[in-house]
Amino acid sequence: DIITNAITIYEQSGNPDSGMYQQMKGSYDMLVAMSSGVADVTHVNFDKEGLLSVEDCTLLVVAGQGMAALESLLEHKNKLWEMEPLDTLRYAAIVNLITQIYTQSGNFASAQSEIENFDKSIGINSKSLPAEYLQLFYSNAGIVAWKLKDYVKALRFEMAACRLFEQIGDYGMEYAKTLANIAMIYAEAGEYKEIHEWYLDAKWYIDEATSIFEERIGPLTQHGEIGITLLSNKAIVYNAIGNREEAIKTLEFIVNNFSEDPNVKDAWTLAANNLSTVYMKSGRWEDGSRILKGLTGKNNNERNYLFSQNLALCYLYQKDAENSITALERMNNYATENIDQIFSSFNSIEREDYWSQISKELILLNNLIAYHTNKGEAVSLAYNNSLFCRNLLLNSHNFLEKYFTETNDKSLKQKYEIYKQKKSALAFKSDSSATNRNILSREVFSIEKDLLKSAGSIGEWLKNSTKTWEDVRASLDS
Repeated sequence: DIITNAITIYEQSGNPDSGMYQQMKGSYDMLVAMSSGVADVTHVNFDKEGLLSVEDCTLLVVAGQGMAALESLLEHKNKLWEMEPLDTLRYAAIVNLITQIYTQSGNFASAQSEIENFDKSIGINSKSLPAEYLQLFYSNAGIVAWKLKDYVKALRFEMAACRLFEQIGDYGMEYAKTLANIAMIYAEAGEYKEIHEWYLDAKWYIDEATSIFEERIGPLTQHGEIGITLLSNKAIVYNAIGNREEAIKTLEFIVNNFSEDPNVKDAWTLAANNLSTVYMKSGRWEDGSRILKGLTGKNNNERNYLFSQNLALCYLYQKDAENSITALERMNNYATENIDQIFSSFNSIEREDYWSQISKELILLNNLIAYHTNKGEAVSLAYNNSLFCRNLLLNSHNFLEKYFTETNDKSLKQKYEIYKQKKSALAFKSDSSATNRNILSREVFSIEKDLLKSAGSIGEWLKNSTKTWEDVRASLDS
């Protein structure tokens, strides 16, 4: 209201300051987008330096087009950091936007890096930031943990974000999104861990999220990417609890009515994949493949992996061996594309949690297609995949030992020895207090991440060092 009144006064004045006027208009558009989920990005403009304003970047993030804003936001962040005194709140807002872009694009290593760097330099706590900024950091951290399959940590972060929203009485769009995140974590964890009681938790949270959104903001279908995503997520949860007919009806409505809407393209793509998944669980394999054939996650490997996985299954049960194997090979390739960021950026526990889940999926589907198609190409893929999945974690540990014992950098060697000593202490000193062990654990993981960064890219080394089935056969023949 204050900005609206100020804009009106400027418009009625004889000679308004055009710069100030445009800044207020930008702030108004940004606040409307953040509170409603609807963003008009047709008027975003670059300045003389080729940068978008933070307000325009926010519009793009809300509209699900964050990658177009990433370069500008990174430059704004760097410029702001060099200014004294630092505008901590604006800096925090920019870091949160960058983190959201990385999570939207499936780059979870960079998202976590942004959060960790902010925590080291400024601190993610109530002394450095008010609740309305803290809650976004916790929510983003929860999304990263969720995508790394650490469901317990993900729930802890998202629950913390919820409590912060409730403490300040903010029950708007971001609160609804956080409730929906919790619902989806419960639903996915319930499926992975076969804990069916969690589906009921998922239903409660998604019902609460959509109810609050519609009560305080408006109909889901009229509020852009966020509204359509919430509606799609609700359908997935309802399918999990057995209400498949309602799930199909909702997802078909989204797919049939929003395919040409450029403002919800990302949400539509996810809804289409969700519909294909429900079709598959209903035995409607042809319908599933029909939708999946046109889907692409662009540069988002996580989504492309998921689309290829579902397509491989659809073709398999249509007895289309050739296309099933082609989709399977794409799936395997997408799975390895994320290896560099996962194994170069996350600590050993995070890596193991993530890879243990992904490798189960890879081994199961590769073996299933090899068995049912009985094609030599599929059998070779299955053997290669099995060797790769089982040796990857072992090779990553071997890499650290090999790299840091052979390096000529004495400081790195010394840091690696400290890392091994602390890790050994963490493993064997079980009589330590819980507090001391938590402190030691954080120290171990912090040193490990510093070492990984200094080692550079290890993804290619890991892929090349893992023997294939052809390598094994060649060694046996010789």
